[in-house]
Amino acid sequence: QEEAIEWAKTVRKLEKSDVEILVKNRVDGETLLNLTEEKLTNTNGAYKMAGGPATALINEIDKLKQGNFSSLHDLHNIINTIFRITEELGW
Repeated sequence: QEEAIEWAKTVRKLEKSDVEILVKNRVDGETLLNLTEEKLTNTNGAYKMAGGPATALINEIDKLKQGNFSSLHDLHNIINTIFRITEELGW
């Protein structure tokens, strides 16, 4: 779960509250890859994320699915950043 959250924190249009939605819903790597914009923005669903951040997140997830990240080192840094922020938030 930490890896998915750390990665999400690197998405530029996501704010702390958007990442908190993912943490609250225990989004792990598998869940992250199966998210859709509809799931994220459904006002009757668990996420209830605003449209802009949801679109940005889905766009980045699509890039991940296609393997479009510059290096494994970058991916590792993303994971470490999410872990650090999670700790700062007390989760």
